[in-house]
Amino acid sequence: MSRRLSDLEKRIIEILETAGDEGLLQRELWNILGIDSRSGMRVVARLERRGFLTRKRVYHKGKATYLLRLSKKAGEEIEIPQILTVLPCFSCPYIDRCDEGGSPDPRNCIELDKWLRNMKIQHGGVNSE
Repeated sequence: MSRRLSDLEKRIIEILETAGDEGLLQRELWNILGIDSRSGMRVVARLERRGFLTRKRVYHKGKATYLLRLSKKAGEEIEIPQILTVLPCFSCPYIDRCDEGGSPDPRNCIELDKWLRNMKIQHGGVNSE
C-alpha cells in the first residue's frame, strides 16, 4: 500500500538531501528538527522500511549512533507521462487537500470531469457505465 509522505518525512528527506553523501548523524537530525529521539526513530524507521534512507551504525565521540543517508530511491527522478502533464489536478490549488470522501473530492470535481470527458472524446474511450 502506497501512501503519501508526511510533512516531517518530507522535511527529513530535504535535510538529508542538503547533507549530501556525507549524511547526518541521527542526533544532529533530531536537533535540527527539534524532536526527541523516540519520535524521530519512528519516522526514520518508516523511511528506512520504505527505502528512502539508509542507516549505518557508527561511533561518534565514543558512543554508538547511526549515520543517515538518502538512498538512491529518494533521489530518483520520476518521469511523468505526457498525458498527465495536462491533468488539471497538477495545477489545482487544492491538490494537497483533495481526497476521496474529503473536501474537495475528485469524484465531484468539475474540472477533472471536463478533462476526463475531453480525453474520452479525443481517444475514443470505452464507456464504463
